[in-house]
Amino acid sequence: MNKLTAEWAVRVIGPVVVALNGVMGSAAAADFYLCAGVNTKTMPDTGEVITVWGFAEDDNDDLSDGCGAGVISVPGPQLAVPAGDTNLNLHVRNDLPQLNAQDVPLSIVIPGQVAVLNPTWIDAGGAVVATGARPSGDYTSRVRSFTTETARFAVGNYSWSGLQPGTYLYQSGTNPAVQVQMGLYGAVTVAAGTNQAYAGVPYDQEVILLYSELDPALHAAVASDNYGPGNALSSTVGYQPKYFLVNGEPHSAASLPIEIGNDGNSVLLRFLNAGLMSHSLVLQDMYLSVLAEDGKPSPYAQEQYSVFLPAGKTRDALLAVNCSAPPVPGQRALYDRTLNLSNGGSANAGGMFSYLDLPDTDTDSVVSMCDNCTLVSNTAQTDTDSDGFGNVCDGDFNNNGLVDFQDVATFRGMIGSSNPNGDFNGNGSVDFQDVATFRGMIGQAPGPSALAP
Repeated sequence: MNKLTAEWAVRVIGPVVVALNGVMGSAAAADFYLCAGVNTKTMPDTGEVITVWGFAEDDNDDLSDGCGAGVISVPGPQLAVPAGDTNLNLHVRNDLPQLNAQDVPLSIVIPGQVAVLNPTWIDAGGAVVATGARPSGDYTSRVRSFTTETARFAVGNYSWSGLQPGTYLYQSGTNPAVQVQMGLYGAVTVAAGTNQAYAGVPYDQEVILLYSELDPALHAAVASDNYGPGNALSSTVGYQPKYFLVNGEPHSAASLPIEIGNDGNSVLLRFLNAGLMSHSLVLQDMYLSVLAEDGKPSPYAQEQYSVFLPAGKTRDALLAVNCSAPPVPGQRALYDRTLNLSNGGSANAGGMFSYLDLPDTDTDSVVSMCDNCTLVSNTAQTDTDSDGFGNVCDGDFNNNGLVDFQDVATFRGMIGSSNPNGDFNGNGSVDFQDVATFRGMIGQAPGPSALAP
């Protein structure tokens, strides 16, 4: 076991891991169907084309024709386990290529869940010695897979029961120093409840931020079947990444910001590190409340502007905006302060760098996540009935969720008065402009608003 393989052993065996093959739980379960296979990625700035291994999700959920229209991606698809599902069943088809004229096996582990392992032990020549317990008196064999292997072109069934809420990595448990670097990883999220990260920790919207690195020399050696003892690259000890990825892509001039929507002012940021290096992520000009590490909630949230993310770690943080003093709309830089900010040595800024965009959709200088009328400009944010909908988009005077005939009758009585509920344009009286505005509301729900319950 080389140095980096040993580090992966610590990462995978150290946390509690469940990988029970072929045992399907009786409780509510989420099922996912994946294929492991080969694709390429073209790097920005340099144009370098790199072979990757990754996962695709089957579009018909049975693997009868492989993954059908599913496309191999790095990272693999997010596996979002809904609230109420306590089991996870993962069905994986192994379409990986041969390496050194040998079929490449595959296995799946999820660091952070309950540990039941069925490792595969091999000798110095690569022959399988045992599965499960290491043979008594055997001090030379080493682990190739942390749990039961799925052979090439076969389908393996992996199940986890008693799932704990939080953010986790699913990844290859077979020769992970190579296979995870090649791209066999993805995010697993387990909900504690509807829009609840953990018990008693609600959120309105979430953002996945999965970090990793890419060493083109290692990928080239594996892709050309020139990796292993006696080949051009014999191990991952000399691992030298040249690209640093956020959700599978390095930043470039063409990268789009990560937009925070209008669905509320509490945003759950799920940080994951599938790489072999540690990173420290800084959110410029804002603070985060770090809630949990590896799916384990902290007794007290830690308010900080950076998140330290060692190799194999996950952390959950809440970006909770105070709408009593809302931030200025615009983009906030989120970057690795260990300065992995280049693409293959290019002089252009890149790598582990992204923007969180806090938009102002109606250009009224109020950030949309705090705007009580997200599609109609209303800088004053007047809401005289305190229902979460600003007056300018709220003709629902009886608060039944719809502007109906009762509201029409109510509005008629306001015409010509100074009633602020019907003064949509805020000029001090309910006039013909307000009548025209109200007509457009009839039959519609109030809003939309980011603050309405």
